[in-house]
Amino acid sequence: MKKNIIFCILFFLGIAVITNPDVEAHRSALKVKTLEYNIKSNPKGGLLAETAFAFGLETFINARVTTNNYLFFSTTAILDDSGNTKTIGIGAFGVVKILIDTDKIK
Repeated sequence: MKKNIIFCILFFLGIAVITNPDVEAHRSALKVKTLEYNIKSNPKGGLLAETAFAFGLETFINARVTTNNYLFFSTTAILDDSGNTKTIGIGAFGVVKILIDTDKIK
């Protein structure tokens, strides 16, 4: 009985390690959340404005967003203007959840 429990725990932890999201998954989740907020808050922006915003957002996120890998899960960290990093998301089992409110994305 104990062997089965230990095997299940090790299997679960192995799956967590294998499916831990990489930095691109974290960046993509933040881009999607920010773009959704931009479209929702400015529905009349137009195609050119949305394209320019998406390009600027991509450049910003690639320069400032990193991840902290803790083997079984990872966190999304963003570098602010003062040089400090803030944790804004968490990822595990292939899923990334951005934890900040859309009001703070501005």
